[in-house]
Amino acid sequence: MATVVPDVVRYAQEFKNELRSGNLNTSLSMATHWAKSAKELDIIVNKITEEIEVMRAMGKEVTENWVRELDYYKQLRRQTIAQYNSYGEFTEKLIDEESMKFMKYGTNEAQALIMASSKPLNPLYIPKLPDREIEILYSSIRSTVTPLGKLLMGLGVDTWKAVDVALLLGMAQGVSTQEIARRMTQAGQLGLNRAMTIARTEINRAYRIATQETYDQSGVVHKYKRMANKGSACMACLLLDGQVYESAMSFEDHPNGACAMIPCVDGMPEPKWETGQEYFEKLDPEEQMRRMGKNYYDSWKAKEFKLSDMAYIKPNYAWGGMPATRSLSTLAPDWRSKYATATSKVVKSIETNYIAHEGMSINEIVSLKDTLSPKIDAMKAQMKANPIMKAVGDWHGDSGLPTMISESELDELVKKKKAINVYRGVTDSPSHGKTAANIIEEFKTDKDMYYGYGVYGNGTYTSPEYSTAYMYGGNRDENVFRLGIRKDAKIVEYDDLLREGNLFTQELENLFKNNLIDAETYVFSKKLVEREIGAFAMLRGYDAIYCTGAGHYNILNRTVLYVLKNG
Repeated sequence: MATVVPDVVRYAQEFKNELRSGNLNTSLSMATHWAKSAKELDIIVNKITEEIEVMRAMGKEVTENWVRELDYYKQLRRQTIAQYNSYGEFTEKLIDEESMKFMKYGTNEAQALIMASSKPLNPLYIPKLPDREIEILYSSIRSTVTPLGKLLMGLGVDTWKAVDVALLLGMAQGVSTQEIARRMTQAGQLGLNRAMTIARTEINRAYRIATQETYDQSGVVHKYKRMANKGSACMACLLLDGQVYESAMSFEDHPNGACAMIPCVDGMPEPKWETGQEYFEKLDPEEQMRRMGKNYYDSWKAKEFKLSDMAYIKPNYAWGGMPATRSLSTLAPDWRSKYATATSKVVKSIETNYIAHEGMSINEIVSLKDTLSPKIDAMKAQMKANPIMKAVGDWHGDSGLPTMISESELDELVKKKKAINVYRGVTDSPSHGKTAANIIEEFKTDKDMYYGYGVYGNGTYTSPEYSTAYMYGGNRDENVFRLGIRKDAKIVEYDDLLREGNLFTQELENLFKNNLIDAETYVFSKKLVEREIGAFAMLRGYDAIYCTGAGHYNILNRTVLYVLKNG
């Protein structure tokens, strides 16, 4: 192997360390700014849980309607949305300031790396970008990528929805008021975490673009190579390490990526080092399995796919592309029948304890971690609402389009008891820039399924009562649309679903205690039930949840629906 250019690699690693340090300082500033607001919200959360504790002590029923009428509940809603709207303005200003700073830093890095790779060249012919040009370049970035304001808009509303779900779900599950408060506080961090992700993404993007622009303008760099931090890189970045790109190609990385752009200077030897793939192939089998995942590892060792086929750049409409690994089903379509059963050492199946149903068994569900984890991460990166629901729904085929029929056809189906008649009410969503009409049309025709929030699992809530949908539609007829649930749809009562979930977690704990599944699989599978009962229901093969007591139907599988072509 050719000798690596030591100065280039060393300088690149130093620059990336400084960039990470800068990102940490930005995150610290954001967290500090939010701390005061968080304390104020926590005080109100504790007031709400104290009220619930008193009602329980008196032996009175704590209902959703009662909570919604609490002054503290209304105050928490108003303050959460207001605080995050203000925080979004602070974050946008901070991102602009930090992006400009790191663009200047990026052009300095590019100059130093070119000089390190081309010592015979006169440094005077490799200038940094002038400050004015950096300002123009940043303005161009801001106008061509998703606007910051749009990315930050809705932090308050989305965070409030998460807090509200945490409160109502905790009540429905009967957990302690301390646990309800903990869940609400944790949900209240959603906006902060999202804002930090946006900040890191935008600052790092500005840094990379300035570096790349300096390469372009140098006149001596027409290609560059990706260099990953091999010790901590994800499998995608590790396997892309050493890949060569034309200088005109955008450098795609994760929001807080640690990969560097190493210039290939005209007339100079191409910088070389041990690539990520070469590094991986030398690791011990145990370490290879740990980093790749057991099912991927078994398929790779059986020569079902090559390492070079595993990584690619996945496009993202909001963030640009980012490194990702192809699903195992794409790389080795028959992997489940060949490896999953043979490598899953399960003492007994929980299937006999479940309601008779052809949904996925515990054996199958626990084998999904390697398949679903990258999909969930991708949904989080795209800032999709309910990333777990979205990832499972897309993978399981539940986010397909409904069947469009006429009103007379639906009337006939309902009359013959071949469909359940339901309604759904929606309102405008200013945070997403959508009217109620937009939302209704997207539900009917947009392949990008949106999963909402709810006490009885996340999904799409409907009601057999027009008056209920009318209320949720802001008391406006035009905000209500009619649907039909196919008679053959598999519907589970919420209480029965909770029992299934409890049986699943009990068996899951047995598997873990007996060392039959690893810790990562245990945590992933348990979270699937505890945090997204709707996703668990989808994997069990259910199309909808009947909300016991409320009388609503929570739709999980859009393909079992009839919707009206008009109206």
